[in-house]
Parts: sequence; structure tokens; C-alpha cells
Amino acid sequence: MGMARARRKGKTERSDQRYDAEGLSTPLGEVADLSASGARLVAPARPGVRVGDIETVVISSDEQELRLTGEIVWIRKSALLGGRHELGVKFLNVDRVKRAILVDLAVEGRFDEERPYEGCPQARMEIVDLYGILGVARDADEDAIRNAYRALARVHHPDVSSDPDAENVFARIAKAYAILRSPRRRADYDAMLMRAA
Repeated sequence: MGMARARRKGKTERSDQRYDAEGLSTPLGEVADLSASGARLVAPARPGVRVGDIETVVISSDEQELRLTGEIVWIRKSALLGGRHELGVKFLNVDRVKRAILVDLAVEGRFDEERPYEGCPQARMEIVDLYGILGVARDADEDAIRNAYRALARVHHPDVSSDPDAENVFARIAKAYAILRSPRRRADYDAMLMRAA
């Protein structure tokens, strides 16, 4: 009864425009849709949270992370999604600056660190250290990046690793490699690092 009430409440409270999200994830699951006031997440298994829990929600794109506080307002198993679980998250304490950043993330898959988002230190950009994930220096050449990726893949690939979190670890490694092996994407990432320094 309480979950059904929370589910209805969560659905009616998210009156902001919803955007289909691509390439955004959280530790709780992939972002299926995102608005300035909440998100619908899809997880392969039932997550270790309950309705009413207050969680730090870290929304990640290829190169950025945004930390917000959110309340889990509903959880359900979806037959349409092959038995995966969906979660409704209501963001708490979202001011106008955080709203603008969330809309940028939803529409563009990233937020523009050059846009003036002043007044919101909790919503500042946190850049994921892709070089650190691969364990290479920032001036590493293509061969060093490729070799580091292959070495990490031999250890962390879900087909060979017994770590229960191997899939997530390998996904981060693969994402870092996908960006750093592309000269254009790596140049964009390096420019972002320099602006953030």
C-alpha cells in the first residue's frame, strides 16, 4: 500500500518536462528519462534501496559527474523491460541553477562548464579521471593507452573476473578507453581538464 501511494505521488510530483536520456548512468542504474525534478532509472536487478530512502545520486556521462540528493519514490519490476527494475527518484533542493544543469544533461548528455552556473557550488562539474582509470599518464601515447586497456580488460572483463562488480568496473574502463583512443574526443577531454584546472 505504501509503495503504491509513493509511486503515484512520485509520478504526479514530477511535472517538469521529461527527456529521454542516452549515455547517462548512476550507480543505481541507467537513466531512462530525466527532468529538472527527477529521473527514472533502470537497473538489471533489484537495487539495494527502498522507497523513502534519501540517496546521493551521481549522474555520470562520458566525461562528467553531477552529484544530487534524491529520494527514492517508487520501485517496480517491469515485464516490458525483461524483468529489470525501474526506480523513480525525486531530486531534493533543486534550485534554478541545478535545474538548468539537469536540463542540459538531459538534452545534450553533458552540461557546459563555460555557461555561467554561478551560485551553486554543489552542482559544479566533477570531471572523471579517465587517465587514472586506465592507469596512464596524461601524456601517454596511443600504444600506452591501448596496452593499458588490454591489460585491464584481461583482469576485469566480466567473463574472466569473479568480482561481483566486474561489469561496472569494466564499463568504466571501456568508456575511458573509448574516449582516450579517439584523437578528437581525447582533445575535447584534455581541453575540459585544462579549463577545470
